[in-house]
Formats: sequence, structure tokens, C-alpha cells
Amino acid sequence: MFAQKSKKPMSVNDLLGTVDAMRDQIAALREDRTQVENAPRPLAEVMGDLDDHLDFLSTASVDAPGLHGLRARGVPVELKASAPITLGLLVAVAREPLRRILEEQLGDLEAARPGMAEADRQARLAELDGQILRAEMAEEGAIRGLEGLGVSIQRRADLNPLVALAADQALAG
Repeated sequence: MFAQKSKKPMSVNDLLGTVDAMRDQIAALREDRTQVENAPRPLAEVMGDLDDHLDFLSTASVDAPGLHGLRARGVPVELKASAPITLGLLVAVAREPLRRILEEQLGDLEAARPGMAEADRQARLAELDGQILRAEMAEEGAIRGLEGLGVSIQRRADLNPLVALAADQALAG
């Protein structure tokens, strides 16, 4: 696809077609990259964090009223209440039904947009970065081929500077 790889010189129309095709491919790859970058966490990971948080809420709500103080002689019984304490007590007495409701709701979200494990996400981002770089190199090779034929074409403002500075030999290989 590079102008320098061809056995016969590419025509202006072929080079312009390559530039357009590479720009379309770069845009699509960047959109894919954004989707992967913003991919939600997998349901199992979220549920593990939710379980930890439910444990915390339950424990904190039971500890909050100061039960030790209630046992002291001459101290009036006075329970502190707040929304977090109430939620924690709800978790303490009905954890499994509450967890099941939350898991079902999160499962619906997972079905609509599956989560991605961090290792898979990082691997896919690296793969997309490589594909974007190769497409940018092909685009730059075609642009330089056009310039060699006396045709001036504007480079993308978001072109990777390393690609713009690459030697012609790097674009050819």
C-alpha cells in the first residue's frame, strides 16, 4: 500500500485513493480505540467490589449506633440514625435479596455492553495503536508519493509527529 513498495509507480489517483482509504481507516480505528478505552469493567469484577462495599456498609451501620455506650449505667438509650446507617442496616438484614436485585440490573447492563477485563483491554488498545500507526505510515507514504509527483496535500492536524518525521525508508518497510 506504500507508494515506495510498488513495482511500478502509483498514479496520482491511486495515491489519492490510498490517502482517503487510510484516513477512513484511521478514523474507524480511533473510534474503536475510544470504545475499548471506555469499556466497562466485567460483571464479576464489579460484583466483587459491590460485595466489599456491602460488607463495609453492613459493618459500619452496626458499629455506628455505639452499642457499647448503650450498656453504660445511667446513659439514656439514644440510637443515632442517618441514611448511610439505615442503608447499612438494610444490607445487614436483607443482603442477598438486595445483592440479587443489583446483580440483575448490572447483568442487564453487561448484556447491552459487555465488560472487558483490564488485561484484555490493554492488549486490545496496544493492538489498535499498532494498526493506527501502520495506517498512518501508509497514509504518509502516499502523501510523500504525491509530493514527489508535484501534488500538494494537507496532512491531518492529528498526525502522529513520529510518522511525519519518519524516514522514507521507514515508510517503505
